[in-house]
Amino acid sequence: DGHVDAVVDDLIFPNGIVVDERRRMLLVVETYRCRLTAFTLAGQTLVDRRVWAQFAPDPGSYSISGVTPQIPQVPDGLVLDRNGAVWLADAKGHGARRVLPGGEVTDFVDTGDLA
Repeated sequence: DGHVDAVVDDLIFPNGIVVDERRRMLLVVETYRCRLTAFTLAGQTLVDRRVWAQFAPDPGSYSISGVTPQIPQVPDGLVLDRNGAVWLADAKGHGARRVLPGGEVTDFVDTGDLA
């Protein structure tokens, strides 16, 4: 019927979303918080909110002119690989990073001015 219910309303600049292949976890890029936030899917609701990876301290100010100079990367879109790692576009760093839970970066692909 086209009805939509908001289940989370306090994400800061959500800019990418992915569900794992088992449909148990939802990951959201919070660009201006410089992190990936994870939720466990429980039916039609989200539970067990947690930080999956934090790339810099939360700047606390969320305007583009206030945030961009403060954070080392601008996470912008993501995809899960078959091993459960995230490939994350970095709009400031001009590349894509492969990230493990907890935030360890294992690979970086330089895209020059394309990202």
